[in-house]
Amino acid sequence: MRASTGGKEIDPAIAIVVAVWLTLVAVHPFSSITIDWASFLPVVAISGAVVGIWAVYARLRPDPRLAATAKAAFLVIVFSLATALLNYHGFDLHRPLVDGELAAIDRALGLDWWGFVVAVKSNAVVSTVFKLAYLSSLGQIAAVILILGAIGRVRRLERFVVAFMVGALISVAVWCVYPSFGALPHAYAGGMADAPFDLAMDPAYARSLLAHHAGDVPTLRFDRLIGLIGCPSFHTVMAITTVWAVRDVRFVGPVALVLNLVVVAAVPADGGHHFVDAFAGIGVAVLAIAAARALVGGAADTVATRPAASAAGLEPAE
Repeated sequence: MRASTGGKEIDPAIAIVVAVWLTLVAVHPFSSITIDWASFLPVVAISGAVVGIWAVYARLRPDPRLAATAKAAFLVIVFSLATALLNYHGFDLHRPLVDGELAAIDRALGLDWWGFVVAVKSNAVVSTVFKLAYLSSLGQIAAVILILGAIGRVRRLERFVVAFMVGALISVAVWCVYPSFGALPHAYAGGMADAPFDLAMDPAYARSLLAHHAGDVPTLRFDRLIGLIGCPSFHTVMAITTVWAVRDVRFVGPVALVLNLVVVAAVPADGGHHFVDAFAGIGVAVLAIAAARALVGGAADTVATRPAASAAGLEPAE
């Protein structure tokens, strides 16, 4: 349940955001990483607008659904920014990549990464479906926030945001100690020619990751930030927490389930991951969901829903 100070509850999502930003501020002055803060001004402007909407609907024109939606959006934006920047600071630890060991685990399990890539990406239709599903993950996070807010599942939305944050932090922490980029960069590092398939992780992306690890980390700009984590697969974490968040929302739940089954299947192919990355992502998602349930207490899950939401069939069955 939520902790309390002086009789007031401490919002776990806000506490996590503050902790991450304080960690970034504390670590950055001692880091070799440079940041072009001016490039982040558009994000600051968007965040300011969203927090303004939150304030209006929380105080001036009270609407629990709109306030909860704006709050969740704001917290996810500012958390994601700080966590992405903090992730880059992991390069300062100069830890060796563990992709060789992860590839060995796949082989020990009898899993043929390249054979799987060839099998699913050789078919044009399957290839396109896998890539589009894989690239939909971040958009799905936004969709979940909007949907849960619209139908008044305020407590569920709070749990989802906390699960997203905890999953991201566990993934970053594991990666900083045991960095990995995935099977595709590992294959390129071993001398493999460019993959002849249309993958979400293209050769330039994969090789830039290897260059970063070798010490070529450019000045960080908002428009040039890329995902670094191989294991655990954060796409897998997002897929599972997304399905969990909308599991009983009429129409949306089944669609999310099918779509994210494809996302997880696409992780080794389009994401260029080892299979074990996805297995680790499943474990992280389970931990994140458990933490969200523990940190966000209270049985209440629904506020008064809008007639439009109910009429549209979005209001979940209780």
